[in-house]
Amino acid sequence: MSSVLVAGGSGGLGAFLVKALSESPKFSTVKILARPDNSHKAAKAAPARVEIVRAEYTDHAGLLKALHGVDIVISALNGIAAGDPQIALIKAAKEANVKKFVPTEFGVDPSRQASFSFYADKLKAQQALRDASLAYTLYGTGLFPDTDLAAWFGFDIENNKITLVGDGNQPISWTLREDVARFVVDTVLEESSNNKVVNIEGDVKTANEVVALLEKKKGVKFDVIRKDPDQALAEAKATGNPGIVAVTEIQVGYATGFAKVSNPSELSFKPKSVEAWVNENVRA
Repeated sequence: MSSVLVAGGSGGLGAFLVKALSESPKFSTVKILARPDNSHKAAKAAPARVEIVRAEYTDHAGLLKALHGVDIVISALNGIAAGDPQIALIKAAKEANVKKFVPTEFGVDPSRQASFSFYADKLKAQQALRDASLAYTLYGTGLFPDTDLAAWFGFDIENNKITLVGDGNQPISWTLREDVARFVVDTVLEESSNNKVVNIEGDVKTANEVVALLEKKKGVKFDVIRKDPDQALAEAKATGNPGIVAVTEIQVGYATGFAKVSNPSELSFKPKSVEAWVNENVRA
């Protein structure tokens, strides 16, 4: 059995990963790496058999101590803020003799949008892994319906208002975080996944098809605003806010066909569809 550590394991996708890993008999030890000022939150959220280890990403010695005896590191750090912390973790993992590192991809292939700032840190992490000769797996998932179908991403479901970038006709891969976590548990130990892009696709729907599902569920017609991708990106950059730029870059990605993963893997389970998620989580 293997020992696994999840960075960013107290919230978001990381919490789903920790839960799935801790419930699997494949892993002897499951750890969450938490910053000291966030360790209380991590401890409160962690399943019973999960160990919390504490270190700042600027503390190389602390990272080495946290990684002692760890076979696999899975980074679920927020993609917007992963940058230098993830690079520091990769360097420490190499020195600590970690066998495999899974960087915080969990979206679309960053090489297809290399000019966008949001993906620059992901590409740097990939290069750092190659430079360190660390085995890795890059997980492609498409978008997460359970986080991305929200007002911050243009889907103001409560107020029946949608802001789409592009014409809404490009196919998009959608995968629930719970299904992503289950897929990682199924595949991360397989040697066939080493040094490869491995994709999961829970469902395929265009943005317009998602709007139709929402309208059907709520029984009302939504107010849909459509933005030209170039215009949307220019407006985002004019704000000077990196977070707004990052979100818009992801939206431009789905508008231009880059949110559809290629060659999705066969699954050992049936993933939940977008329609099923909408029916379970959207109030009529």
